[in-house]
Amino acid sequence: MRVMSLWRPWSFSIFHPSENAKSIENRSWAPPIALIGQRIALHDANKFDVSALRLFEQNGITDFPQSYDAYPSGVIVGVVTIDRVVTEERTLTPMQKRWYFGEVGWVLSDARRLSTPIAHKGGQGLRHLPEETTRAILEQLGIEPTAAAINGDP
Repeated sequence: MRVMSLWRPWSFSIFHPSENAKSIENRSWAPPIALIGQRIALHDANKFDVSALRLFEQNGITDFPQSYDAYPSGVIVGVVTIDRVVTEERTLTPMQKRWYFGEVGWVLSDARRLSTPIAHKGGQGLRHLPEETTRAILEQLGIEPTAAAINGDP
């Protein structure tokens, strides 16, 4: 499985249990085509983006913690599936349009938060997770650890 780091508190908006959840990740680059339709893990990095809190409110997420300490860092917090990639907002839903502000939008689905975050050192780009970390994620999600699920590549 691959992992991508996000500045805190962005994952909070992706895993928010409402129709206002962020289902698009903004990047300046597209994921490898082989990852479309695949599940990736999301990691909360040490950096904190204060501007995110203002955008949470603007997009209907008002029940967010006010303290920086409430957002974990250095942990894998959940998984998402990359459905498709867009470079313009024409095909996005109204809610996705509200969250789209990047050069490349990764349209996400099946956001599943882990019940217990898993410690992991982050980094830039998409990286392969160690097999034992992938197994721990899949176990929490109740997914059979097949070779395809562990490798994260079709």
